[in-house]
Amino acid sequence: MMMTPFQRKKQEHYFKRLDADHNGFIERADFEEIGQRLATAFGFAPENPVYAQIGAGVLRFWEALAPADTNKDGRISLDEFLQLQQQAIYDATPEQFDAHIGQSTRFIAALIGGDPLTIREWRIMFHAYRLPEEHADESFRRVDTNGDGRLSTEELIAAVREFELSEDPNAPANWLWGPLDD
Repeated sequence: MMMTPFQRKKQEHYFKRLDADHNGFIERADFEEIGQRLATAFGFAPENPVYAQIGAGVLRFWEALAPADTNKDGRISLDEFLQLQQQAIYDATPEQFDAHIGQSTRFIAALIGGDPLTIREWRIMFHAYRLPEEHADESFRRVDTNGDGRLSTEELIAAVREFELSEDPNAPANWLWGPLDD
């Protein structure tokens, strides 16, 4: 299926969140910065081996996205990103899509705190990704579908699925990366 205009809007929103330096491209340096901010927010100094492990973990996301760089200029434009998302999400079989979001969501959950995630860890993720931190609590509340104050990996997978596929402008998971209109 083709990405709808509303799904494209959400993908553009996600792209902007991954573009840590806001230069209009996703680059390795964006993920290096996210890794540094994440490790520092968790209290690890650069000389601590965990700091490097967190950075390496975040760089795995860059490596997964790097094939989208079709012109081989070392960065991913919005058009390249949208082509990758079209293939990985909207052209994928349901099984491929579930495997893709399950693997990436479990990995990010493990990286930022494990299963389940707390509001503290969610706030740290917002900080690391340079998301508007004032929206972290509302995002957490919307994604915490069972209202227990913790985000299980399964809740996150359901939220990613809803973010990627839903056409409902009021879907709670539209807040996964902060409000769409921010």
